[in-house]
Amino acid sequence: MKRFMWLFPFLISALACAGSIPPTIIPTAQLITSTAAKASTATTAITPAAAAPAPSAPTASAAPQTASPPRSRIKSIKNYVVYYGKGRLNDLARYDLVIVQRGTLTESEIAELKKRGTLVVAYISTSEATKDDTRAEAQWRLGSNRDWKVDVIDVNQEGWRKVVLAESKEVMAKGFDGLFLDTVEDVQTYPQMKAGMITLIQSLRQTYPNSLLIQNGGYGILNNLGATIDALMFEDLSTGYDFDKKKYVELDNNDTAREVQSYTQRSGLPVLALDYASPDDPAMAQRAVANAWRFGFVPSVSVIMLDDIPDYGFDFSDTARARRERLAKVSRWFYYLNFDPNTAPLQKIVDSSYDMVVIDPQITDRNNQNFPIANVIKRLHNAPHPKLVMAYIDIGQAENWRTYWQKNWKVGNPPWIVGNDPDGWSGNFPVAYWWDDWRNIWLGKKGYLQKIIDAGFDGVYLDWVEGYSDENVIAAAKRDATDPQKEMIRWVGDLATYARGQKPNFIVIAQNATELAARDDYMIVIDAISQEQTWFDGGADNTLPGDCPLPRTEADVESAAYLQSLSAACRKLQQQTHSTLHVSSESYIRNLKLARDKGKVIFTVDYALDPKNVSWVYQTSRALNFIPFVGERMLKTYFEPVP
Repeated sequence: MKRFMWLFPFLISALACAGSIPPTIIPTAQLITSTAAKASTATTAITPAAAAPAPSAPTASAAPQTASPPRSRIKSIKNYVVYYGKGRLNDLARYDLVIVQRGTLTESEIAELKKRGTLVVAYISTSEATKDDTRAEAQWRLGSNRDWKVDVIDVNQEGWRKVVLAESKEVMAKGFDGLFLDTVEDVQTYPQMKAGMITLIQSLRQTYPNSLLIQNGGYGILNNLGATIDALMFEDLSTGYDFDKKKYVELDNNDTAREVQSYTQRSGLPVLALDYASPDDPAMAQRAVANAWRFGFVPSVSVIMLDDIPDYGFDFSDTARARRERLAKVSRWFYYLNFDPNTAPLQKIVDSSYDMVVIDPQITDRNNQNFPIANVIKRLHNAPHPKLVMAYIDIGQAENWRTYWQKNWKVGNPPWIVGNDPDGWSGNFPVAYWWDDWRNIWLGKKGYLQKIIDAGFDGVYLDWVEGYSDENVIAAAKRDATDPQKEMIRWVGDLATYARGQKPNFIVIAQNATELAARDDYMIVIDAISQEQTWFDGGADNTLPGDCPLPRTEADVESAAYLQSLSAACRKLQQQTHSTLHVSSESYIRNLKLARDKGKVIFTVDYALDPKNVSWVYQTSRALNFIPFVGERMLKTYFEPVP
């Protein structure tokens, strides 16, 4: 990341700000690596440094130091932004930490941001200068950075270190909370500078004992400086910019990230991941964010010039993390649908040790629309063992017992009711979910989703997300000249956006459609995936309550050995065209692992009553870091939590 705008005003209009100094970037297909990746061998077996010696008092010309809160506060930040443009004070105030150029903000704006609780840190280059910078003598210049047209300066030179220290005092005098130390990564290309870089950063700490120091890169000297700095930036973790091709590219620096993660887990040093993506490519931005979270880093994504605060159309700040953290606390959950709320053992559920409950909202059921579901939700929230409460909703099928259903409705009337349920569930009808009439049932001030929000549910559990694969839905989409899969992704996104506009922590769990784990535009919306019949299934309308095993592997599908292993009742179920017993557990698990690795919580739902099958599912699912539930096919029976 090279930033020298204040050194040559004549370039300000051309370079509103700058990006990083990646090496020559190769296309993704050739396994792109950045400077950080090239440093991976140098970071092997990083160990936390011993405590740094007590710093000396700041010099008389240093910025006044009054307290130490910034150095402790950075350990708990949830989000940050790097911005080298002008203005946008209110946007910057939304972040816990902002990194800016010395001229980005006025002193009064810096003070205002700090008053609002935002840490404000200023950029400074430790080892690079423009070619016309007279402060850097010719004999100090070691080489050039082609992308940013600047020179690398030998930090071993005491004269250069004095230049950097003098500049830092000018910057800190404006009231910043600390310094962002860029170009430290140059020690990987010029390892002879390591001693000088360590000396410089230790001198900055002595000068500013209570101010933040954030180091960009330089993983090879992290052992020496880990106790001196307050945070480490990992630039180009997942994405970067190819200056030759003028395009954003995917990177793979996970090996280096694992080494850094190992160090920071032992030392407690926060890591800020900075990636780059076009505002027109939110999927790339989402992949970068998900990967940063995977390593426990604080993510930020921007444009290469860092002169904007781009909107990638999804939430990767504290609310998304809060939703994930809430779900991560769930180890036991209960799924309960086809019940009479007036006779159901609701008190048993309240008294149970379940962490999450998925229930029918009831208020959308024609026979129970006046049931006080809000009171039940309060009881579950206030139980001795409090529970998340999710509302089950079928977003891909119309159900003839709901309050929206009209007497004259049938397949084809209205035209967006396109067929009967392929699995034989009575009263369920696949719909063309992209039609406004269907969407309006759910969205709006008097829509079903609003009723669910008002009742106090913590989120929704979406069924029939896989509706895009139904043959009648596919035919309807063809007639309407649209893509049913894309329309489902849009539909899920619209539901999530509506709910989170009122409750940012509103959770969205999608059932089935595991193949969408490969679609990042879908993964940015949901918080978790729940897969039915991962290992065992039963029949529609409880014709068979469960214990029919799926083929374990792809090779087992339709094999003679698998068919012979089935009971007579399960073999009859398998012979149905749309039976789930034509799909292997292996295929589901492959997709679920992909979603898990992208940071999503994974739930499994299996239908079995045989104690051996139940025990096997809980053990197997948990071994994969999934969260299992096993019940009977109608989901109308209460089961005690399985330890």
